[in-house]
Amino acid sequence: LLVGNGHARQIVVFHNITPREFVSPSDWPTIEKSFRQAHNLRYADEIWAVSAVNADAVERFSVNPERVLEVPLAVSRPNFGRLRDKLGGPLEFLFVGRIVAAKGARDLIEAVIRARPAIAAPIRVSIAGNAAFSNPAYIADCNARIVDSSLQDSVELIDTPSDETLCTLYERAHVFCIPSFHEGFCVPVVEGLRAGCIPVGYAAGNLPNVANSLGRLVERGDIPALADALVDVSRGLIEASRNPGAACLPLDRGSITVDDFDRRARAHAETFDFARLAAIKIARIRHLL
Repeated sequence: LLVGNGHARQIVVFHNITPREFVSPSDWPTIEKSFRQAHNLRYADEIWAVSAVNADAVERFSVNPERVLEVPLAVSRPNFGRLRDKLGGPLEFLFVGRIVAAKGARDLIEAVIRARPAIAAPIRVSIAGNAAFSNPAYIADCNARIVDSSLQDSVELIDTPSDETLCTLYERAHVFCIPSFHEGFCVPVVEGLRAGCIPVGYAAGNLPNVANSLGRLVERGDIPALADALVDVSRGLIEASRNPGAACLPLDRGSITVDDFDRRARAHAETFDFARLAAIKIARIRHLL
């Protein structure tokens, strides 16, 4: 970025840098180096921040704001599904992401422990993450808590699921759980909405924007509030299975029907369509040239 090659335009896609307080001490040198290197962003011809949150974050690096654009990530999987088609039977909760403290998997387990007695239906929780990008000690801690709480029958950690398995998990899930402490964009929320899942988690970083009030987000780190949200949404899903036409899904935008949720979730997810965003990027490249 600093040197360039004398003739090519330079575009940076800025996804984010995780703040130091959300990673283990062993990663602090990498984070500090990343923040130092990020000042080279000022030499780019254009910066495509994947969210409004990241566009704001770029300002700290003395970048000309006129060269910063919000260009979201494209999300093309899984296939579109409907929550209405999944009503009835056990309630399926799904977490997808790195199994590290910043993503809140342990918070989810604690919230499930609190919530399960108040949910009048069987629940199954799938925590899916890529082991290569996760923290082994944190995974061990999560597994130990599952065993200590006798949750083996309802909570499962899935190590590095295949694309096919991941799509299946989305297809059967009712609730997408995202108790993350920091998110620059959060592709899995869009994937969950595509599949007809209600996002429930923490209102951290870009999560309120990407969820678009189609879920229930609570203050970051508030496990009792997270448990209450899981209970409320579960009760709404149980009622929706009995009376699909009732406005019983308690979301941040207010109570809506399952059909209204499906309609709104698909419309929002379609804003991240590959073809639409490709056209925006091509137009920007032509402008720079």
